[in-house]
Amino acid sequence: MGRTVGGVLDLVDPARVEVLRGPQGSLFGRNTIGGAISLTSKDPTDETEGFIKATTGAFDPEDVTNLEIGLKTFIPAADLRLNIAAFTADYQNIQVQGNPPGQIATVTFNGAEATISGLELELDWSPVNNLILNGSLGLLDAQYESLDENSNEFTLEDNLIRTPTSSYNLGISYLFGIGDAGSLLPRVDITSQNNIHFEPANNDLIFEDGYNNINATLTYTTESKKINITAGIINLTDERYLLAGDSNGTLSYANGIYARPRNWFASVRYDF
Repeated sequence: MGRTVGGVLDLVDPARVEVLRGPQGSLFGRNTIGGAISLTSKDPTDETEGFIKATTGAFDPEDVTNLEIGLKTFIPAADLRLNIAAFTADYQNIQVQGNPPGQIATVTFNGAEATISGLELELDWSPVNNLILNGSLGLLDAQYESLDENSNEFTLEDNLIRTPTSSYNLGISYLFGIGDAGSLLPRVDITSQNNIHFEPANNDLIFEDGYNNINATLTYTTESKKINITAGIINLTDERYLLAGDSNGTLSYANGIYARPRNWFASVRYDF
């Protein structure tokens, strides 16, 4: 039974549940390369039994009260644009996903209240002709304030998911004219982000403690601007970092999705 189906079905009279690690192709087929879960039901008896079961589940919308103050500036003489914003958010009825003890299925419920405060800066600057600098900085302070009675998997000390305390991006490009042949535009982008958790109950197995990513491109454009050729390298330093993660305490597994290793691309565009 696949995880997508098995995760939403109840177990009928289970006698035991076995977690089989590693490839199980000889028992369950060649597609069972990541292990299997064996469910064994109780033996039938001569007694006639029956039961009626009714369940209901629901979660409320999330509520966010956000206060933000900012400043947008442009200085023509310096060819500089600078935006600054500070905010604080009162976050209530946070929807979280988890696995209640003894349950296989992942469920959504309103689990907590939190306060999220932060500062954001954006910069676009051309200090000299043909040179462009772009940058952004984000600072976050996210704290749980209280937990719902259903939140028995995580604590006030856990970090909110996907809330790095700091992140930044820096880009630099310079346009080189090559006479009647057109122009060349090299560009480098650097992205940095610190610690990120992917589960409400913080799990060190699917925790990203930060990364620095560098992308580089070179674009050639003809003088008529009808032909555009771009080549680039993504993840220039071959950084290994998590993009997403998931875990299930009942089934004792954790998995993560990593960014692609260093790769390159090329594209050609012709405008009619």
